[in-house]
Amino acid sequence: MDRISILMNRLKEITRDFDDIEANVINIATVETGMWTLLKCKYGCTNYNQSLGCPPFTPTANEMKEVLKSYSVGILMQTKDDMKVINDTLLDLEYLALELEFFKAFALGAGRCRNCETCNLKHCVHPKTHRPSMEACGIDVQTTAKNNGYDHMIGFENGKKIYYCYGLLLIDWIIDFKKIFLFFKKILINFIFFRWFFYFFFKKRFDKFLINEFEKLLEIYINIIMIIIYN
Repeated sequence: MDRISILMNRLKEITRDFDDIEANVINIATVETGMWTLLKCKYGCTNYNQSLGCPPFTPTANEMKEVLKSYSVGILMQTKDDMKVINDTLLDLEYLALELEFFKAFALGAGRCRNCETCNLKHCVHPKTHRPSMEACGIDVQTTAKNNGYDHMIGFENGKKIYYCYGLLLIDWIIDFKKIFLFFKKILINFIFFRWFFYFFFKKRFDKFLINEFEKLLEIYINIIMIIIYN
């Protein structure tokens, strides 16, 4: 079982008692940032400048855009009106990811940090469980959600308004280039054997034909590997 599957299985264990939770592995390239998010925080949100997990203490959208370049995949999680479940679950997954040697793993929750009634702005007293939200770090949550098949931020059930909450676990998925090299080496050996088999036993040269077929085969394998890496 690969490491991301272990994380997803752990996620299912944690959330099996909750009905309104969805989570998927996503490509970090689908995560959008926007400087406009600061306007929403600075003008209209009472948590601005009141928590170390909110602006102006968190990374700006441009800074976060640079941070995201260090990651390849993530686990995007959605709930209905339950920020605590997202925050607690993603933090649990972050520590499990560290044990699985995803050393850059980092959780971005939903909403403001609620570890303390009043935040100590000089020094965080709960650094092990304190994480900022996606929006506090300049991430365009709505566009990111839509890029990954989640169409709603606000909905209605039984005449009651509900808010969809999102959180993200950033993961540094390290590509094992040694395994990829050995994989292609095996293909090349098979190709050489196949070519000389026809040459010696049928006394015909199928160089052009074989090369064309090999190129097609190589393209198929490359596409398969890219799908595995980015999905």
